[in-house]
Amino acid sequence: MIVDAHHHFWRFSAAEFGWIDDRMAAIRRDFLPADLEPEMAAAGVDQVVSVQARQSLEETRWLLDLAARSPFIAGVVGWVPVGRRNSIGAQAARWSTRPAPSGVSTRLPTRGSAAAAST
Repeated sequence: MIVDAHHHFWRFSAAEFGWIDDRMAAIRRDFLPADLEPEMAAAGVDQVVSVQARQSLEETRWLLDLAARSPFIAGVVGWVPVGRRNSIGAQAARWSTRPAPSGVSTRLPTRGSAAAAST
């Protein structure tokens, strides 16, 4: 079995995905399970792990919904706000009854960033 362990789905919005600029015209569009399935078949990939592209609980819930409807999505790496007390455990408990939750991810502020200066 071949598993693609990291890819992203999204409904494209320039406001939410500002890093996707005009130089990336090929991906300035929605990318959904129906777009991925023919690529998986061509590459011989059996399953995937979907990883959040935005830092939001809403997107993680959306990815879990996609996984419930798409049997080839074997796992979801979502986002949780790690700075809030007990947020990881509380979210994990909420998601534990859903198919495919595999892990969480977050971006930590880098040294010298405005976010790091405020922590």
